[in-house]
Amino acid sequence: MEFEKLRQAYISGELTPKSHVVNAERILPFPENKIVDFMSLPDSDREAGLALLKKGAWARLVLNGGMATRFGGKVKGICEVYEGFSFLELKLNHMSRMEALLGIPEIPVALMNSPATHQKTMDYLTEKSFFGRKKITVFVQVDAPRLTLEGKLFESMEGKDRAPRGHGDFLWALEESGTFDEWAKRGVSHFDFSNIDNLGAAIEPSLLGAFVNSQKMMGVEVVRKNPGDAGGAACLRDGVKGVLESIYFDQVFDQDILPFFSPNNLMYCLKSLQNFAKDPNSAIPWNVVVKKVEGQEVLQFERIAIDTVYAFNKNSSDDNVAFFLVPREGNQGRFYPVKSPDDLEKMRDKIKERLA
Repeated sequence: MEFEKLRQAYISGELTPKSHVVNAERILPFPENKIVDFMSLPDSDREAGLALLKKGAWARLVLNGGMATRFGGKVKGICEVYEGFSFLELKLNHMSRMEALLGIPEIPVALMNSPATHQKTMDYLTEKSFFGRKKITVFVQVDAPRLTLEGKLFESMEGKDRAPRGHGDFLWALEESGTFDEWAKRGVSHFDFSNIDNLGAAIEPSLLGAFVNSQKMMGVEVVRKNPGDAGGAACLRDGVKGVLESIYFDQVFDQDILPFFSPNNLMYCLKSLQNFAKDPNSAIPWNVVVKKVEGQEVLQFERIAIDTVYAFNKNSSDDNVAFFLVPREGNQGRFYPVKSPDDLEKMRDKIKERLA
């Protein structure tokens, strides 16, 4: 939907910061017997994953977008995590180590930047000679104007009158940048999606093989929630197996009744997602998100990556998405989120141990 149509939908009241909220009675806990335990995967899944990697059929998409505001105006991906190593360097170097250890060719990587992170990231990659990697594709997601609460264009004194349209734009960005076609020509059949700030989302052949062997269109990793965790959670919405991001829950909804949390580590069948992106009738919801900029509340339109689950599970009878319970921490932990400098202080030693 074009920006002006979204703006008019907001002005008319059709689209509001509350229109995405799902009533509590529509939500039930996700059935645990529909989740595959990563720790119980058979050797045959690891063999399948290794075979896929060895023939170059797996790729990775890393989200490196945002507005570069939470780390003092610095681009998070190039900020130091420990001992001079940045998030981006650790993510790519760990892949290189795994490739050498497993005896597999270089895995194609796509890096999705925002207009706020792109130039500094490119300067950094160029300075570092792309860490010796040859198969890195870099593209920029689209941004859009922000609005005042009255629906007028927001005018910023600091050049913050535009913002990325959320990480849910990734599939159209992959299509428009030509990355889908580039990967397909290279023989890629599947890929995964993870955030630059979650260094636990490492290559794991057993998980890749289990997803491919499931013959599903999409795979979602979940971890067990800790008390008080709030965020994307696996659940049944109107009986449909999926994940709801935190903004979809009413403020009074007790999220503790949903035991599984999504770290936003996703896996896809390339062809299935490409077909969805190319379909002119396909869509995932737009949300109106309230932000504070220069002391003023402003609005921006965003889409959420995890909503792609409902592209494949549309009805209660659909079973096109595989759900995997993965370790949260430890030597196979897959959820080490760093959203702020305070998070980094808490996570630094754990991340270092995880990547050792």
